[in-house]
Amino acid sequence: MQKFRIRYECIVFRAELLCISLIVKWFKENEATFSQYVICSDSLSSLFSLLTIKRKERLVMETLVILRILKDNHMDIFFTHIKGHCGIPGNERAEFLAKDSHNMPFNINFGIPKCHWKRPSHQKLLRRWEEEYASSSKASHTKQFFPTVKYRLERNSFFFCSFKVTEFLTGHCNFGEYLKRFHRQTSDCSAREIQSVEHIMFRCLHV
Repeated sequence: MQKFRIRYECIVFRAELLCISLIVKWFKENEATFSQYVICSDSLSSLFSLLTIKRKERLVMETLVILRILKDNHMDIFFTHIKGHCGIPGNERAEFLAKDSHNMPFNINFGIPKCHWKRPSHQKLLRRWEEEYASSSKASHTKQFFPTVKYRLERNSFFFCSFKVTEFLTGHCNFGEYLKRFHRQTSDCSAREIQSVEHIMFRCLHV
């Protein structure tokens, strides 16, 4: 019996996919007694990945290549899904051995997935963006509606920012306050208040 340990950064999906890959490699490298085998797995995501030809995961491609070689050598490998943690002896044994290997040193060279680096990189970028946004003397109009970058991003699912809306939120629209900077119109509204975004939204009686 062989045990393997991969890095903490690897997601569960890749660990389960690795198990399937190692099994089919064993069939390829060892003389098999039978011509048909069934591999049982409680990982639906891993099993579905083998059915998706567009999947670019390296392990998926390697496994599919080996399965094709085995098929050409008159060996059929079938896959079936079983429920996890429901008392199936073989699956419970596999779970026990997986936990038993927790304190083993890493003994298999398995690359860290991109998703592990994407999250901290994304968080670092957001922190820097927040700092620049907060310290900037610009965007005073926008900050009244979106005080932080996080506040704005949390509304991505329902807030559509069109060209006109962007003009409005930034104060760069056809209001007197903005046009006066280019000597095109006075900033006073007919109500004798400065025709700003805030005035139009909350106080102007002529809108």
